[in-house]
Amino acid sequence: MRRNVVLPLLIVVLLLAAAGVGAFFFLSGSIGGGGGGQTETVADAVPTPVPVTVIGARVDIPVGTVITDTATLLEPQQISQNEFNAQPNEFFTSEQISDVRGKLTLVPLIGGQPILRSQLTEPGLSQQIPPAEDGDVRRKAYPVQVDSLTGVADQVNAGDFVDVVVSRVFFYSVDGREFRYPTSKTLVQNAQVLRVLRPAPTSVDAEGGATAPPPGDAAPETAPALDAQGRPIADSSATGAEGTLREGRWVLIIAVTNQEAEILEYARGISEVDRDIARIALVLRGAGDTDIEDTTGISEDILFDQYGVPFPGINRLIIVSPGQQ
Repeated sequence: MRRNVVLPLLIVVLLLAAAGVGAFFFLSGSIGGGGGGQTETVADAVPTPVPVTVIGARVDIPVGTVITDTATLLEPQQISQNEFNAQPNEFFTSEQISDVRGKLTLVPLIGGQPILRSQLTEPGLSQQIPPAEDGDVRRKAYPVQVDSLTGVADQVNAGDFVDVVVSRVFFYSVDGREFRYPTSKTLVQNAQVLRVLRPAPTSVDAEGGATAPPPGDAAPETAPALDAQGRPIADSSATGAEGTLREGRWVLIIAVTNQEAEILEYARGISEVDRDIARIALVLRGAGDTDIEDTTGISEDILFDQYGVPFPGINRLIIVSPGQQ
């Protein structure tokens, strides 16, 4: 009877032991799995690198293009932080779009790709010449030398528009006597100023005296930015201090036709002797003034006949029109 009681108790003890071992392994597996889950959570917590926004080409841009219409040609693009860090000085960030405007493409730019600094350069003078208007020929660059009086007191900047007035003395003979015939005429109108090449400032030597700059050291005015039509935007900061006059002479590059270049070249004279009796002066146009004015030019005869200037002599008959009486 007693033996029959011990056997069931032994079976119960064995079952409890087996259950304990199973619970131990079960809990051990759960703890290990929990640790793995925590590791994955930590790995997921590592921050993902934030992409960098740079300037790229919205469409394909051919080589030799001056980038003026940034809204049509450019767009912000995102690249990885690693790609940006590989050459950070080559990309234009979103805040540097003004650095792209007005640049000339050295290679074709592919739409959807970032633009690199090595792919762009400053446009030369030929790219600053405005395109031809409908039914007209394209202008060419022509130099005009001026001073404070003939150059509107150095108030003309790149992007301005000027008229060119030429004054010249012609000689003629009557009965063996030589006469001078001075005359002035506006020969070019509405010419755009492409560049202003001003002389470099004089330096001061050890004794306090001014020394002239070496030949070829004339500092050109910085090429201006271009507007949507490809025309340079005027920069008023290049002029001297208000109330002062620049000394010496400097050169303006203006846009003219071949015909206008021929007229100016002949009018200013070929030899140094001719240039002593010829003078070229600029007239600055107001902003937005594109009118072409028909002028008569001026000579002594026109002054006397049309403007009523008294003739200094008694051997000339002045004819006065009824409207001038």
